[in-house]
Amino acid sequence: MVSPRHPVVQAAPGPPLGSDAARHRPVARIGGWLGIPDPDATRALGRELGPRAQLLDGDGARETAAPTTGPALVCDWDSCWVDGSPVRDLAHWRAIVAAGRLEAVHGAFALAWLRADGALCLARDAVGERTLYYARVGRGLCFASTLRALLATGLVPRTLHLPAVACYLTYAYVPGRETLVEGVCELLPGEVVELQQGNLHHGRCWSLPGDGPPAPSRNGMPGPAAAPPDAVSGHESEAALRQRLRAHLEQAVARRLPAGEPVGATLSGGIDSSLVVALARRLHDKPVLTYSVSFGPQYANELPYSSLVAEHCATEHRIVELPPEAVVQHLDDAIGLLDQPIGDPLTVPNALIFRETARSVGVVLNGEAAIPPLGARRTCRWSSPSCWGMGPTRGPPSATRASGATCAPTRSASTISPTCWRPRRAWPSARRRWSGTWRRIWPIHGSARSSTA
Repeated sequence: MVSPRHPVVQAAPGPPLGSDAARHRPVARIGGWLGIPDPDATRALGRELGPRAQLLDGDGARETAAPTTGPALVCDWDSCWVDGSPVRDLAHWRAIVAAGRLEAVHGAFALAWLRADGALCLARDAVGERTLYYARVGRGLCFASTLRALLATGLVPRTLHLPAVACYLTYAYVPGRETLVEGVCELLPGEVVELQQGNLHHGRCWSLPGDGPPAPSRNGMPGPAAAPPDAVSGHESEAALRQRLRAHLEQAVARRLPAGEPVGATLSGGIDSSLVVALARRLHDKPVLTYSVSFGPQYANELPYSSLVAEHCATEHRIVELPPEAVVQHLDDAIGLLDQPIGDPLTVPNALIFRETARSVGVVLNGEAAIPPLGARRTCRWSSPSCWGMGPTRGPPSATRASGATCAPTRSASTISPTCWRPRRAWPSARRRWSGTWRRIWPIHGSARSSTA
């Protein structure tokens, strides 16, 4: 039962998404070119990226951002830290690039700069929070934060890349650097691309860390300090790993809290979003606004759980109700805003939620990426059964495979039993819960499909 203290916001059908809400934090895009003597195309690139865009003119070796000494450089970044201090401005980025320390940057960024030898370099953050697309034009190159901006130049033919279409139909997204447009590539997370004398080179500015614990934090915030290894396994103890995980979570949330402003958070009542909300409420000195979703009383929802968490954390909680007609009406424009479509049935609901949150806050936290690492969904085949206290199976892995069941292999002998294979059919309650939820929600998306077929 929903507490009467929580107001319900009706997300009614309205103008196209992206055109009707004033943003508290306007998005800054970047773009540029090298070896493209076409002023009309470059002007079209700037118009599509918007008035706040930073443009890098590789041919004229200049940038439209505030001029400073050093190489031409443009960057789209948010909540970036290096050596325990926030990255302040473009001058700070120039110093990081000059020192070759992009791997030390924590946060979201997409970066482009000209080296002293005339090479154009592009780089993207380790996780891929910021996007950057590029296309070869003859021996030159054009890049932009959005794929639509590259198409607006007229330099890239509007031709479907059929192998990428096949990948999308197989995986519900396009893996790797390919896109649905032939000739346009997406910079991979942690990748550096260099164009020098007409030749394109691919490198890395970040790679997965080794098994050893990272160095302690030096920023004065709760840091992931290393702990002595377990005497038996040679790895850190479970208690030490828990302590490090909490320190990482507190640090990640604290770094993204806007100074002097309220912060928003989507809240389902699950382990990931509840944890983020609890940490934000404890660490932030301004109001925390939480948002939960309802598709109407006739559909399943998580409101009892999210309401309990909101009341416990004393947040300013709001319920965003998304009627089926709103989802259907905004299906086309929500998909049209994606440079790389993804087969997620929550794409349109998420877009409508963020439209509502943008009216009140400039930063919205969520726990989306925490689902697989924290084992929050039992039906994920990569989640370890031992995390849920299910114990080892009665037979060897080969016998389990022979039974035709889907299994999850062991990932780490230090924290997971080497015999923790278990057939997926051993989780009937979880399967029933999720399949029942989808049966109740799917009519919305089924209607949306038929309306655009």
